Amino acid sequence: MDYISYWNTRGACGKGLLRNLKLLCNGPKPSILVLAETRSDNCKRFDTLKSLGYDTIRVMPSSGRSGGLVVAWSSLRVSVDVLEEDRQFFHLRCQFPQVPIFLLTVLYVIPHSDCRSLLWENLHRLSRGVQYSWSVIGDFNDISSASERIGGKSANFRRMQWFNDRIHDCGLIDLGSVGPKMTWKGPRISGCSRLYERLDRALANSAFLNQFTDAFVKVLPRTDFSDHNPLLLFVNNRQDLRRTTKPFRFEAMWMGHDSFSDFLRGNWSGPDNLHYNLEQFRSQITDWNRDVFGLVEKKKSDLLSRLNGIQRSSS
Repeated sequence: MDYISYWNTRGACGKGLLRNLKLLCNGPKPSILVLAETRSDNCKRFDTLKSLGYDTIRVMPSSGRSGGLVVAWSSLRVSVDVLEEDRQFFHLRCQFPQVPIFLLTVLYVIPHSDCRSLLWENLHRLSRGVQYSWSVIGDFNDISSASERIGGKSANFRRMQWFNDRIHDCGLIDLGSVGPKMTWKGPRISGCSRLYERLDRALANSAFLNQFTDAFVKVLPRTDFSDHNPLLLFVNNRQDLRRTTKPFRFEAMWMGHDSFSDFLRGNWSGPDNLHYNLEQFRSQITDWNRDVFGLVEKKKSDLLSRLNGIQRSSS
């Protein structure tokens, strides 16, 4: 399974970074790991990523408390050439074993009009001469429709149209995602409910969509470590997670557990934003259920198999 992980850590690059990355990378590790908005100019701080198996690390230091990008990869699992780098992006030429070459742009769009315009001008120039499949992943600090915002003030339709025009001009298409829709938890503005937006996403050109027909994006649950949800871009997955996702069902046994009330209070942000609360609850309860009750369905299946064996032997 070949996939790329992108996470806006929002400056949270201290002692807890490695611990949270180990949770993020639980199981097969992403071949390419991207950390955005690191707000750090200490390049050596990210040498700790080598303990996760990444032997090559490129760091774009932040400018004061603004920006900062890190991209790390394992050369045993993917071949990567850095074609261009800037304070807002890395353009990478990538190739997984037995997979065609593709271009990958990882970015963090600095939320200032001049920086935003320069970034999109660069992407437009690249799009006019690109000869490979191309995907762009990152925090764009923009939304494409009013449905990508919950709470806060009304969305700026002119700004959304500008963002959609830039995507179209570059010949890119939103890959969509599975998991929580909103990828950023914003502040609570006086007189408004808390703001949630879909700022992080992956785009691709038509060549990428034709080449990697099974590619998709998964949004992981947000943790207290960052106000952004991590993204996983599956490029050449051999097990399509979309087909194995089971429908969510509330289990009555949860309410009888002593710690359920504490869990609910910790994962429900208040009376506002019912849709977001339900989405976040569904993402978090799966891990809590596994930790507290274990794999109930597997235990049930094992017990039924044993019971069936006993019944057979006694008949």
